[in-house]
Amino acid sequence: MTNEDWNRSDNPIEMLEALKSYSAPDFIGRIKLLQTFYIECCRKYLSLWPDSDFIAALDFAENHSSEHNKEELKKHDYNVEGSIFALQYNPETETSQKIINHICKLTNLSKDESFDYAVSFGYFVDWVLLYRGSWNGKIPVEYAHFLDANILRKHIKQPFIS
Repeated sequence: MTNEDWNRSDNPIEMLEALKSYSAPDFIGRIKLLQTFYIECCRKYLSLWPDSDFIAALDFAENHSSEHNKEELKKHDYNVEGSIFALQYNPETETSQKIINHICKLTNLSKDESFDYAVSFGYFVDWVLLYRGSWNGKIPVEYAHFLDANILRKHIKQPFIS
């Protein structure tokens, strides 16, 4: 991939893979930029499920290094997973139905698709929370539908030397 391709691409997974294959050490060195990218992608979708635990977890991930705040990281992880599990294992509750119906309304997805979307989004928030402390260079292809090429370009500009 060239910088020109980077600037035209609308496929963030392809962009991340090109960045990683271009220079693995440089890719690993961009951990904070990548985490900021993932956090901003999460925030873009928070209006679909504006869970206070998700917001607190993203704020924590944005402002703290997980290596230095392991107990607080565990607390946020527990709370985020609790929100996901409450929906995932009790989809018929009034709260769960409100979330699912809200996503249906905003996205035109079916109820089943909205449920899956919400669960996937919750796990993406959890992945982003844990990202910096469990960095292994993995590209989150399972969450591709939450990634945005324009946000990636905002954080990583012209990464390829001509």
